[in-house]
Amino acid sequence: MKKKTFREWLFGNRWIMVLMGVIALLAHGSILFTQRFGIDTDAIMLGMYSFEDTGRQGLVWLAELMGLELGRFNLYLAQVLTVVFMFLAPVAFGGLFWLAGGEGRGDKAALAVLGLSFIVSPFWAAQIYFLNQSAQVLLACVLTAAAIALAETARRDIRRRWFMLPGAIALMQLTFSSYQVLLLIYAVGVAAVFLISSLKEYRTLRQSFLWILFHGGSFAAGFLIYITISSVFYMKEGDYLAGQILWGQVGLWGGLRNCWGIIRQTMRETPPFYTGWYAVFCVVFLALLFSKLFREKERKPGSRILMLLAALFLTASPYAFHFLYGGEIVDRMRLLMPFGQGCILYLTVLLLGEWKPEGRSLRAMGLRVLLLFLAAAVVRDGVKNLSFCTRLYYTDEYVFAHASRVAADLYRDIRALQQSPELEAFRDTSRDNIVLLGYPHIPDNPVCIDGHTIGRSIFEVEVLAGNTLTRDRSRYFMRNLGYPIEISFSEGEAAAFYAYFDEYFGAEVDAMPCYPDPGYIKCVWDEETGMEYVAVKLGADWRLPQWKK
Repeated sequence: MKKKTFREWLFGNRWIMVLMGVIALLAHGSILFTQRFGIDTDAIMLGMYSFEDTGRQGLVWLAELMGLELGRFNLYLAQVLTVVFMFLAPVAFGGLFWLAGGEGRGDKAALAVLGLSFIVSPFWAAQIYFLNQSAQVLLACVLTAAAIALAETARRDIRRRWFMLPGAIALMQLTFSSYQVLLLIYAVGVAAVFLISSLKEYRTLRQSFLWILFHGGSFAAGFLIYITISSVFYMKEGDYLAGQILWGQVGLWGGLRNCWGIIRQTMRETPPFYTGWYAVFCVVFLALLFSKLFREKERKPGSRILMLLAALFLTASPYAFHFLYGGEIVDRMRLLMPFGQGCILYLTVLLLGEWKPEGRSLRAMGLRVLLLFLAAAVVRDGVKNLSFCTRLYYTDEYVFAHASRVAADLYRDIRALQQSPELEAFRDTSRDNIVLLGYPHIPDNPVCIDGHTIGRSIFEVEVLAGNTLTRDRSRYFMRNLGYPIEISFSEGEAAAFYAYFDEYFGAEVDAMPCYPDPGYIKCVWDEETGMEYVAVKLGADWRLPQWKK
């Protein structure tokens, strides 16, 4: 039987593609109908931020390709491209797995569960909050699948190896330098391809080892070139990710406890990011794979061991960065969870497709029960994730609307105070110094859900992140809304100034009411320096932890 072309595969799965498009719109389509933006995006919109010094030069290149670079950033274009690539990413990996040998009984269902698991994950909502990079990261996912496909084609066809393999390594430079998580997504994708292709053909230990050696060598070459280019030309301020490693701070046992805490989250429902089904999917997948390998006597023992090791790596992959860092990582970086789970479910469906539940035997009845259970679990997991995902977007919209009203009030009241007779005596000083203190309380809403960063106002994120009185995020936020205010303290000055401000004006600020009560803005005067400060008390808990008495 002649193997289908990629075009035939696409048209043969057109209804699955339609389904994935509908799911992408349901899960993430709300971003198309809003003007909200978050941290980092606010700076990009003002042309004040770049990723090149963090080893993410690929984000800059892709942004330029799509017309989203500094100075030309288009919020609506970023939203549209994000949704488009959210749909194309699982399609690209589905095509890759088909190329590896995923065609057969159950392949349509396998593609459907891959797309469902990938698209509806709330971790993507956490990533998409950063619209300054979300379209680039998702496009890089598509290119990651393309890089693996090129490498696999080069392995199969020695005549085309001379240009296919360099093409794969070139794409690795673009993807690895776009988002470092894609290093592991590439490795997980290769492991999935190895398992899918191994299910379709019996390999000897030598053949399996040469397969791994080729792809491992290709990955190593791509990684070394990426590290060299980034270190020599771009990573001027040090590795952004290296700064998050916690092992040196918490010690061995502290790091292990942190990692075990992450594993426990995935084993139980922990909104908004975990439904508790991942461990179940892993157990079913490993049990089916072990059963298949046990029954196939003609498969060599060494090949079986390599397949089991690849399967264990696949199931453990969502925790890879946690073990690298020794604890929690930011939610937007946990993309290995939706991708790893999608790969596991894809392989699980392929394995189930090899079983034919015919007749009324106990074995056939047991398989039907397993199929029904797995289908119900996948649907349940998908619905839960879809609910969490959309609630995160709703929360972010609700909070953004409130923060926008706060920004409008601040601008109005600050300008009113600056034009009042109360400040007339201070007009001979250099300028008014606006000092934002604390963050405003958001009215309770039972539908809202805590997304750590997504769903929090920029005022709050800035304070909880440990920023001091510079309040750059608040300033960017207000400028993008058309409310320009100037805050005079740089990052280098802020820490010392905060201690100074608390010492001289702490009692006076404590006596002030909080926003929105009248009097939350007040002019305070420093006789020693001859400076006036416009103190804006947004919240009662205005002192950062390190400055509390």
